[in-house]
Amino acid sequence: MSRKDKSLGDDCFFTTACLRLFFYAKIRRSSMKYWGIVLFAALLEVVWVIGLKHSDVWWQWLITLAAVVYTFKLLLDAGNHLPVGTLYAVFVGLGTAGTVISDIILFDAPIEAVKIILIAVLLIGVIGLKLVTPDKEVSS
Repeated sequence: MSRKDKSLGDDCFFTTACLRLFFYAKIRRSSMKYWGIVLFAALLEVVWVIGLKHSDVWWQWLITLAAVVYTFKLLLDAGNHLPVGTLYAVFVGLGTAGTVISDIILFDAPIEAVKIILIAVLLIGVIGLKLVTPDKEVSS
């Protein structure tokens, strides 16, 4: 078949599929960047929750306050690019699980089977929410 005989639409499916795959991967990478920001914000939440309970001197309170402010700045930034309901559920779930686990590891809180089971259920719910929620189109 010569080039003249070939229809313009013959390669269209392949080209369209490649473009979609490229742009989907680009959107997905951008989205994952913001989920990484949410994960970092959840880690900071653990820092400031522990700080609220265990701060004794002014510089510990200052670190706690800085962690609170920066956590919510990160959440506001991520909220512009991700579904807010899912973002908040993931943030709170990871922060709660992280706080309980930190309390057990750092402060010798008793390990109870019920706590571990409930944390596992919480994390399963958070991961499930993340997986079933479609990401927004990310505009950089």
